[in-house]
Amino acid sequence: GTRAAGAAWCSWAAKERRSGVDRRLRQAVKAATAAGAVGPALLGAVQTWLEKLGAPGERRRLGRWLRRHRALLEGDAQLWGTAGYALCTARDHAAAIDWLGGWRARAELEPWMLLNLAVSLAHRHRLPEAAEVSRAALALPADHTRDRHRALVVAEAALRGEFGAPAEVPREDGRPVPFYACLGALVQALRAGLAAGDRRAGWREAQPHLAAAARAMPDLSQQPFLRRYRWRTAAALARRRGGLLTPWWLLAGLYRAGAIR
Repeated sequence: GTRAAGAAWCSWAAKERRSGVDRRLRQAVKAATAAGAVGPALLGAVQTWLEKLGAPGERRRLGRWLRRHRALLEGDAQLWGTAGYALCTARDHAAAIDWLGGWRARAELEPWMLLNLAVSLAHRHRLPEAAEVSRAALALPADHTRDRHRALVVAEAALRGEFGAPAEVPREDGRPVPFYACLGALVQALRAGLAAGDRRAGWREAQPHLAAAARAMPDLSQQPFLRRYRWRTAAALARRRGGLLTPWWLLAGLYRAGAIR
């Protein structure tokens, strides 16, 4: 069978008994590996299963797959990238960085594979490295992650005071993706606040964008990158005011933007 057939079977079977699917796939991989013949249908099923292991509560199963079948997962570009996706989705960003860290030496790279590395680096407060990965992804044939990579590149440049064309906010099912809508609004706050001719007007110009960021993603408890980016945005605007009142401007601005309750 084809990879698509294996993926379809896994999607159907996983709706019935997830533990049974996990056991059957591990047994099939073990037997196929011993026989030296892992077919495309099995690869497709494993890839679909890895996608599902990024869900909450599945971290132990995901870790077991990475430990027991590392050679198989690293030997196939699609499986390698999907394992990175699962780790990133599970918010195990340190593990995702470790898993995807050898990307420069790999063939058959696709931008979606690198997005999970870039996002994990950003969440670990390594935005310059994330932007480097995203720039490399933008040099590859485009896929559905292009706008997301560009958003990270633009956000990193904005913190250095470099503003080019704004990034398009990625959309899913016709709606803006909250993570990137929030990030885009923060970049616009930086742009507007630093471009204001009058120092006092900086905060005033930035406020609508800071408020838009808070509306796009009110709860940042699971978003360390966005929390840090918001503080860095507010700090840059507060420093522009200068003087002994800089900390006050920072707190007041964050409060008006909905970042402090």
